[in-house]
Amino acid sequence: MNNGNGKLLYALFFVVLGMIILLPTLFSVIPIPKGESFTELWLLQSHNQIETGKLSILQTRSYTVNLGVANHMGDPEYYRIYAKLRLPNEPLPNKTLESESPLEPLLEYRLFLRDNEIWNREFSFSFGKISYEEKVASVSDLSLDVHTLKLNKIVPWDEARSGFYCQLFFELWIYNSTVSLFQYHNRYVSVWLQLVNE
Repeated sequence: MNNGNGKLLYALFFVVLGMIILLPTLFSVIPIPKGESFTELWLLQSHNQIETGKLSILQTRSYTVNLGVANHMGDPEYYRIYAKLRLPNEPLPNKTLESESPLEPLLEYRLFLRDNEIWNREFSFSFGKISYEEKVASVSDLSLDVHTLKLNKIVPWDEARSGFYCQLFFELWIYNSTVSLFQYHNRYVSVWLQLVNE
């Protein structure tokens, strides 16, 4: 082996050794791309089935849905879920603008989930007082889980669907540590409720 080849091997050895020494430092500075980050949100009706998206509601009878969240964001996340009730002419969250519904929340859940952790909860509700007149139904009491809420909702008759309809929906919010506040996560699930006069 001549002197030129020896210098080349010697230089190559130090380059490889330098890369081995610096590699852990480079991985801590250069971000490694993760898989897709997302949060699952679902609402299942009786027997944990996705059904028609509509429940027929009788006064004072209790109904149950299963609300679930799964964290696949790659890190632990702090979530907030708002339960809201709307009439057909009131606004839902806007997916295009990524903005929440301006309706006041009826109830709030807060949960902290590790990466790949799932939260499931049976969510029960019932309407205590519904009075019916010609073209309107007045709803004054709503029980959500163990909370009884006073409402003042006048549900109009829906000619197209031949019934009184309102919509129960759940918005998902996530804590943004950069700005130190919860922000709407552009996800919601809902079920239509048809109020039925017995």
